[in-house]
Amino acid sequence: MNRMSIIVALALIGLSVINVANAGQWTGWGDADRIYSHSQSYLSYLTPAELHINPDECPRARPYKFDRSQENSKEIFQMLLTAKLSGFKVRAYLSECVGSYPRILYLEVK
Repeated sequence: MNRMSIIVALALIGLSVINVANAGQWTGWGDADRIYSHSQSYLSYLTPAELHINPDECPRARPYKFDRSQENSKEIFQMLLTAKLSGFKVRAYLSECVGSYPRILYLEVK
């Protein structure tokens, strides 16, 4: 291998490690406990509390947050509200932090 191939290979390995470190994570299935509007975002708790994970080590692990500026924020809010009113279970895919809180990127209802 020449020197340039080794540099490119090391760079690709480094990028792979960065992507894995910032990869999101699904919570377990739980109930949408509290949902509320706060400034330009929504916040939500899931119960039981053991479901709260913090994959990106945000300063605060609870509650989860999603911005109104997210493309799917209305859908996430509607799904949380429907799950709360109907007793359906939810799980959230978390990635990155919004302010001090883990960000909900996706939501699944069952």
